[in-house]
Amino acid sequence: MNQFIVLLRGVNVSGHNLLPMKELKKVMEDAGFESVATYIQSGNIIFKSSESNNEHIKSLIIELIQKHFNLSISVFILSKSQLLVIMNNSPYKDEVDTKKLYYIIFDQTPSNELVDKLKNIQYPPDEYFIKDSVIYLNCHNGYGNTKFSNNFFENKLKLKATTRNWNTLQKLIEMTE
Repeated sequence: MNQFIVLLRGVNVSGHNLLPMKELKKVMEDAGFESVATYIQSGNIIFKSSESNNEHIKSLIIELIQKHFNLSISVFILSKSQLLVIMNNSPYKDEVDTKKLYYIIFDQTPSNELVDKLKNIQYPPDEYFIKDSVIYLNCHNGYGNTKFSNNFFENKLKLKATTRNWNTLQKLIEMTE
């Protein structure tokens, strides 16, 4: 059995894209996914499947959500090892309070050209670092007060992304054990 970590983009935020995790868990179990567990209401799911093709699983989840909840949601699939690499690569992990650390995960690596254009945009005291398909974000005054939002980076880099804080990613890793 293969274990997967799924992050859904933009569910249950400010009354939009309402997707009850308990109901989604049942729908996924009925579709054949095993050991389905969710964490908080922001679209974090862990499960097992004999399927190994991430794109096929992603398509199935998108289809299930569309069919049962009439929502079009972006789906990001990771393995535990990928999540560990993401967390360990943060240049801020040893420097600041983990409550100020956020991870913006893209569905693919942004183009170098668009990343280069971002280098001139700064909003101190917040800072970010881009590595591969992740932006490591250090929000000194909290994510709710930063101009470096998920939407900001999606618009600048022309890619879909989802954002999670350090605590959520740490909890997802713990749930896989």
